[in-house]
Amino acid sequence: MLVIILIKCLKNLNLKLMKIKEIHKDLKKKVNIAEKKRDLRRGQKSWQDLRTLKKLKLNMKDKLAKK
Repeated sequence: MLVIILIKCLKNLNLKLMKIKEIHKDLKKKVNIAEKKRDLRRGQKSWQDLRTLKKLKLNMKDKLAKK
């Protein structure tokens, strides 16, 4: 659920208003939280959420590298 909301926010959010670096930093925090949650919950949903967040974070990192 968290990942779906985050994806919708990123799509609706104008990236010019929020710097890519700030988005990457926010995603990094969310990945750390998801990793801690994954340690406790070993279900498919926690794995899927963590995977999606990591992909989004990597995408932002690639955009940072291009700049």
